[in-house]
Amino acid sequence: GLVGSEMCIRDRVPGREVRGGALGVGEGEARGLLGEERVDFVERCVFPAARLACFGSGASGLALRGADIDLVVLGVGPECSTAGGGFNKTDRAELVGVLRRIERQLRRERVVARAQGIYTAKVPIVKAHTTGDDRTGFALDLTVGATNGLTAVDWIKARVAEFPELRPLVLVLKHLLKTHGLDDASTGGCGGYLLVSLAVAHLKMRAHGEGRSSAAPGGRPEEQREKEKPDRSTTDTTTHGVGMRRRDTSTFLVLPSPPRVDLGATVTSFLRRFGGDGFDYARSAVAANRAAGATRAADLVVTPGPYGKRPFILCEDPQEVCLLYTSPSPRDRG
Repeated sequence: GLVGSEMCIRDRVPGREVRGGALGVGEGEARGLLGEERVDFVERCVFPAARLACFGSGASGLALRGADIDLVVLGVGPECSTAGGGFNKTDRAELVGVLRRIERQLRRERVVARAQGIYTAKVPIVKAHTTGDDRTGFALDLTVGATNGLTAVDWIKARVAEFPELRPLVLVLKHLLKTHGLDDASTGGCGGYLLVSLAVAHLKMRAHGEGRSSAAPGGRPEEQREKEKPDRSTTDTTTHGVGMRRRDTSTFLVLPSPPRVDLGATVTSFLRRFGGDGFDYARSAVAANRAAGATRAADLVVTPGPYGKRPFILCEDPQEVCLLYTSPSPRDRG
């Protein structure tokens, strides 16, 4: 339950393991390298000039244990012409042809046990599962030319460094979505990129509403910071916020307090904002790359989709201003 999820939030330093199914240190990188090695050999048999790269949650450090490995083939076929991704009709046909050839070779070499092409998506992919047992086999998503995925990893890493509560927040929410079968964007669920955008937007809106500009990095009020300042009567020197205190004949460092955040409250406030009445979906859009975390819905260009003219959640792509990232879905209201 939610209380159990809050109890699992222990990580305040990016890079350490988060309890409750998150990847440990280096495990995501190890699984990514294993996937690259097995797929790279096959795709080079078909396209010798191609190269493979890992992106997504495995590369950004926001993967749950057992998560899919996201791989992109570069150097062959079309590449995204815009930061927000997507391909035109001609490029899509060529891209699908490249993916089909690689998929056939993966089957022929028995690298994958099963594979399914999703060619109607904004960025066509092949969802596959490698051969092997539960310990050595893993799921992977393979695409071609999605260079914006690599750029997204850099953006996410920068936001993780900016907000210490972002990583545990995203991991708990991913676990919640996975438990209820709402984590697959291809079937109308909330994908990882959208979830990170929602989480970053929430943290920005929360900080904006609480006036974090007048607070300490961890959200502490100015008056509390005043109380925590070193006693200058016993401080000889101060360099970059680190004081040197002298007591009797000994000298020791006074380090600044680490950021303090209530991660349980961060999770519950996220659920109240986007699951209750805290966000006006009709008139507002999520905008994670803007200072306020949101913008007017009218600022985004909404094009008709297969399930309706307007998605329930309007989300601006962090890589391209005014570009709508989400698309209509029959399940997004769940």
